Amino acid sequence: MLEKNRDESPHYIWVACGLIAMGILDGFHASVPPGASFVWTHSISTLIGGFFFALICLTGKDSQIRAPATSPTLVAIGAVILGFYMVANSDVLPAVMIQGNFSPAVKAVNLAGGVFFLAAAMRFVTRYRITGSTDDFLFGTICLLMAFSGLLFSFSQLWNADWWFWHLLRIGGFFVAILIVFQWFNLGEALKKLVKEMMEVINVLASSSGEIMASTNQVAAGATETAAAVSQTSSTVEEVKQTANLSSQKARTVADAAQKAVQVAQVGRLSVDESITGMGRIQGQVEAIAESIVRLSEQSQTIGEIIATVNDLAEQSNLLAVNAAIEAAKAGEQGKGFAVVAQEVKSLAKQSKEATAQVRTILNDIQKATNAAVMATEQGNKAVDEGIRQSMEAGKAIRQMGESIDESAQAAVQIAASSQQQLAGMDQVALAMENIRQASEQNVTGMRQVEVTVQGLHDLGQKLKDLVAQYKV
Repeated sequence: MLEKNRDESPHYIWVACGLIAMGILDGFHASVPPGASFVWTHSISTLIGGFFFALICLTGKDSQIRAPATSPTLVAIGAVILGFYMVANSDVLPAVMIQGNFSPAVKAVNLAGGVFFLAAAMRFVTRYRITGSTDDFLFGTICLLMAFSGLLFSFSQLWNADWWFWHLLRIGGFFVAILIVFQWFNLGEALKKLVKEMMEVINVLASSSGEIMASTNQVAAGATETAAAVSQTSSTVEEVKQTANLSSQKARTVADAAQKAVQVAQVGRLSVDESITGMGRIQGQVEAIAESIVRLSEQSQTIGEIIATVNDLAEQSNLLAVNAAIEAAKAGEQGKGFAVVAQEVKSLAKQSKEATAQVRTILNDIQKATNAAVMATEQGNKAVDEGIRQSMEAGKAIRQMGESIDESAQAAVQIAASSQQQLAGMDQVALAMENIRQASEQNVTGMRQVEVTVQGLHDLGQKLKDLVAQYKV
């Protein structure tokens, strides 16, 4: 075959190297239990196979790159060694799963392999347009199936429907490769059987791609609805967040007002206590004044008694003066001097009597004033007692009010703290909903891309079905 197509021998050698490496590593992939080796053997198989297929882009009549005929043998030996190494040293291989999804490294390797296969497919399509060779078309079909298998790996999860779908694509690529081998070696009957099996596989591929496309449409529609619902929920959460923020501000305002009320109540309680103390002092002073007035009244009575005695003495002195005047008149000339004395004594007695009358009047006024003062002090004392009683009741009420305000202030502070915690929680919820919204939008975009890819696979399956149906051995 190589001698027949001497100018194209590097082209077929690189294809053979890619298929051999992929076949051996996929064999290791199928023979090991799930784990790091299970995923990495497949991923490295995609990368190496895509790399060798992509080398055809550098081959041609004018290219200096030539592959030795022993390259497939060397690749086979290297693939076996690499497969045994990965199986025996699975514990040192990079992680393949992170939080239930394939790791970025695994996705990157499969993506690179898919890109290599896609480049090779473009090369084969270009050649097919020029030469019309069936081999180029089949090689291009292999590359497209392998490319989609590598690219869809990033959108799949272990053991789900997407996982089996790209496996089916990969198996389809190997079937096409076997078809080419049978064509090369002119195995007619086996080729007919293979074509029949290939038709069955392609039918399954077309049917599966149609079902997956329908499921993808449903998932995309559901993802769109989910994104819309998440967007509405995000708006609602934002409104609740604003309400919580307003409630937190109101709670802080109430707490501040309650604290001020507590301070005012404390000042009022101190003022009432001082008022009660002052009223007590006033009561003591009023009682002292009352006692002083009572003593003054008693002394006034004593003075009145003394004045009464003095008045009696004045009356007696007046009588004595009258008697002395009578006796002086009887004595004649010898009694004139005695009469003068008697007249003076009478005059003094009269003055004393008048003075005692004035003093008595003053004492009566003082007595009336003291009696009025005593009554006023008694009334003042009663008023002070009533003021003390009312002040004590007011103080008790203010203390009770202060305790109630203090309790209300503590409750307001707790409410403010709870509102602040609620606000912080709503911030976290809003952030989480925003992340969910972005993830939903990314899912919608990804599902649309998968939908386009699956549609392309469906069309490819139909074309491949038509081609195989026309293939004659």
